[in-house]
Formats: sequence, structure tokens, C-alpha cells
Amino acid sequence: MKRIIYNADQVSEKEVTDSVVRVKAILINSLDEVLLGYSYHQYQFIGGHVEEGETLESAISREVLEETGILLDTNTLEPDAVMIGYIKDWPSDGRHTKTMIYYFVIRTDQEPDIHKVAYTSHESKGKFELRMIPLKDLKQELTYNADIYEMARGIAKEMIMMLDKLGLVK
Repeated sequence: MKRIIYNADQVSEKEVTDSVVRVKAILINSLDEVLLGYSYHQYQFIGGHVEEGETLESAISREVLEETGILLDTNTLEPDAVMIGYIKDWPSDGRHTKTMIYYFVIRTDQEPDIHKVAYTSHESKGKFELRMIPLKDLKQELTYNADIYEMARGIAKEMIMMLDKLGLVK
């Protein structure tokens, strides 16, 4: 598994007061199209928080089902990368947070089933939708969207970096 560490704030492990664990799926079909969420003018990989007592594999399976209606076999899932980030004084109250995001590259030709999704109120409010983007066009699409919507720049940069680290884009 690839490991990427981001620690611009130079937070040490002993300074960490909070930890967040998330999972994200890069869902790619046999036509090399990537299934992404789109909400609040931002693209995002399918995913979310790992709930207490949940394994990474069951968390990604649950998130994919909730956001796409696609049911995955947890026995075949394994993270391909983890991005570990340290953030000082976030959210501005003296806490130092360690965020671990596990990325799963999942090849599947299963179609989304909108009847099986369970969007959060936040996703519904942001008019969450699913979009298929050809892998060869993904970097350009993320960059274009981030140029139009400033708030999309951070997540687009992270997505492009991870796609590059995993060797999925050039």
C-alpha cells in the first residue's frame, strides 16, 4: 500500500488530539470511466467516515452502497493507498488533528442503482449526483471545474495528486 504523508504544520504524533479515518473509492469500469460524486460544484471520490467498530473494507462497501447503490464484496477489497495528514489547530480551538484517508481502486462494471442509495441531508442539499468521467479526461475535467469554482480547488488538487500517485493519470 502506498503511503503519502502531508505535514506542513509539522505536528508530532504526541501533539495529536483528534483522529479522523475516512475511506474513498476510485470506481473504474471496463471502459476506463470513473464514477464520481458531484455536489456543491465539486467532484469527489465516493466515500466518507469510518464508523466506530467498522473495518476499512466494510466502511468503503457501506459508503459505495449509500452513495451509488452498488453492492461490493468486502472479501475482495483492499486499500491501495493511505494519505495521512496532520493539521495544527483545526478547527481553530487548539486541537491538532491526524486524518487518515484510505483509497481503494475498485474495478467494477456494476451500474449505480439510484433506488438503493441513502444520501445524507448534506448530500441532498448539495444536489448530490453521480457522473461518469473517462479516466483519460479526468485530470482536465477536475482542473477545469476547479478553475470555475474556487472552493473546488483543494479537493481537485488532492484527487489529481492521488490519481497520479496511483498511476491512473498522466
